[in-house]
Amino acid sequence: MEFSAYADWAIALANSGREPGLPDPLDSVEGLTAFLGQLTHGCHHASRSDLVPLRRLREDLRAVFEARTPRLAADRLNQILGACEFAPHIAYGPKQGWHLHPAPDRARTWRWPAAACGLGLAYLLMDYGPARLGVCAAPGCGKVFLDRSRPGTRRFCSPRCANRVHASTVRRRRRSAPRQTSTDPAQRARPASVLACPVDSGSS
Repeated sequence: MEFSAYADWAIALANSGREPGLPDPLDSVEGLTAFLGQLTHGCHHASRSDLVPLRRLREDLRAVFEARTPRLAADRLNQILGACEFAPHIAYGPKQGWHLHPAPDRARTWRWPAAACGLGLAYLLMDYGPARLGVCAAPGCGKVFLDRSRPGTRRFCSPRCANRVHASTVRRRRRSAPRQTSTDPAQRARPASVLACPVDSGSS
């Protein structure tokens, strides 16, 4: 498997449980099995003992994205690799041939995504640097993302969040803008009427 796929695992796991209205996949064995089924083989071995380590891994992955210096990001990433006891394993498959697995097949289920996410995130960090690992700026979102844009100024995880914040900003500016004076001639202020005063004709 390519390391770029492992990087996608890291982002997917770090963002798990943040979809409004959807259950957290790391709250049950059934949810974990379905979630891992989208990422890696071995999901049928998932058990309740895998839930806590993966929830902890999720927070550790987010901490790497939140780091703002290479040293801090590397330290947090090394903690992930150390906790999962990263042990590459050469395997053979009919379609892939000889290839490298991030953990032995006999490893506990949670170690598979932990090792893969740690490895994939390591390559993201080395290729892009911590400045390209971001957290969505949209209120209430908090999803992580990789900024692949040329200027490196991306602030949101998706166009949906960007559009939502933009629309909110426009509405706020409209509410705070001063009211405009009408330019309709019919609505302009008219001059005050001149009161007619009786002419004093003097005493007769």
